[in-house]
Amino acid sequence: MPHVNIAIIDNRIEYAQEIQQAIEDKTDWPAKITTEIFTNADDLIDAFEKRGKFYDVIITDVFMPARDEDPTGDGTPQKGAIRIKDWLIKKRKESKDYRHIQLRWLSRYSDVSPFIHEHITLENYSWLDYRTHHGKRSFGFELERMVEVAIRNSNPGILDINMPRNFQFASPAMMAVVQKASQVAASDATILITGASGVGKERLAKYIHEKSSRTAKSWVAVNCAAFTEPLLESELFGHVKGAFTDARRDRKGLFEATNGGTLFLDEIGDMSLSMQAKLLRVLQEKEFRRMGEDYTNPARKSDFRLIGATNRNLHQEIAAGRFRDDLYYRIAVIELNIPPLKDRPEDISLLTKFFVREFAQKMNKGLINIAPEVMDMLNQYDWPGNVRELSNVIEHAVALLPELNGTIELGHLPRHFHPLDPTLELSPLTPEEQVVWEALKASGCIIAKAADMLNKSKQAVEQYIHRQSTKDGKWLHPTLRRLYLQEKAVINARTQFKTSAERAMLPPSPSTNIEEDF
Repeated sequence: MPHVNIAIIDNRIEYAQEIQQAIEDKTDWPAKITTEIFTNADDLIDAFEKRGKFYDVIITDVFMPARDEDPTGDGTPQKGAIRIKDWLIKKRKESKDYRHIQLRWLSRYSDVSPFIHEHITLENYSWLDYRTHHGKRSFGFELERMVEVAIRNSNPGILDINMPRNFQFASPAMMAVVQKASQVAASDATILITGASGVGKERLAKYIHEKSSRTAKSWVAVNCAAFTEPLLESELFGHVKGAFTDARRDRKGLFEATNGGTLFLDEIGDMSLSMQAKLLRVLQEKEFRRMGEDYTNPARKSDFRLIGATNRNLHQEIAAGRFRDDLYYRIAVIELNIPPLKDRPEDISLLTKFFVREFAQKMNKGLINIAPEVMDMLNQYDWPGNVRELSNVIEHAVALLPELNGTIELGHLPRHFHPLDPTLELSPLTPEEQVVWEALKASGCIIAKAADMLNKSKQAVEQYIHRQSTKDGKWLHPTLRRLYLQEKAVINARTQFKTSAERAMLPPSPSTNIEEDF
């Protein structure tokens, strides 16, 4: 995912924070966005020249004071906004690295427009623009345009991804997949999307359709595994009245209904061999007949693009005689494989925050935070159900929050995230585990503090609590893990409804002597 740095310059910091908030409120940027606030023009220039910082978008108040002016005053354009403009003109001539930077002048006052046009010919500076800003909502569209231009100019080809709102990723693995999808979207080549269940195959297929020239036409998705063979044939080909017992009228099939658009066949690897043969003929001849239709009538034609998806290994299915190799080569002109979520850990945090916002909005809840230990657990989890499972886990957690605003704690996660069933017997702690447990109790279950006590890394201690065996799916230290979660739940219960002042007055956990090595 591309990265865009935005600098906001305003001597009135509350106005700068308003713009910053407008940027943070938007959750579907096609890039990772970071912002920094400056209170005068010279500090921004110094950030470039002396601190080695770089910003792709510069948003500055028109009457922006220079460092030698009163920071609380209105300033003069010559020493503020125009100083930035003149500096950027110079830098653009010296280095092409500065040529993608977007400069935007803002003002809360509409009467500065004549001054802008008197001093600047905007037509000569496509990278500079002026807007009167009366509120963060009115500025949203302009922010999008600035970011997109910055991405396009600094990352050729990346903007073509134009990530849709419900398709979030940050990992290099997904970036490579989506880049390839973006490149082939404009063609009519058939595409096969492979990957485990729940990785987002249909979302990627929908993205390809939206990026193609067929986006204004039909998008039709069907799960081949959800139908018996006769029903699937009727669904795809359609039928005429009397073709079978319940065929009381003519019915158009999906091949016909998708004319000009995109047909997505999910779980295409579950098709029977006879249905595979029929599909192959349609793809080869570009024509078909409805079930029960007289063969003396002309065949029907439909111009659709096929995108198939499967969680099966079709090479193994071909070797086993369950899938036709000639159909495979016909549907896999372009093959895209989406890696499982466990192999792209960079996406877990991004997707978690996205789903929290999404479900909070659907359930009419307010600002919801995620406890650090919850995020640690989500990052450590193996995600056999991939993105779909993560979505369900977050929906479960958000639904369990009793307040409109709150924090997702360990207790809000589904049952399988918790230790073993309490009715099961657990083995006693080993001496090594006992040392770790004493440190956790003494630190109030703060893993970083426990690690300091033990003179170990935080990651080393986390392994005792969050690490799960990849072989049998069991926790490596189940007893220690249960004790930690129980102690953490007690601490949360004690502090959940107390003010910060009341929490400060709670008695500290008793100190414990910790052995040095474990």
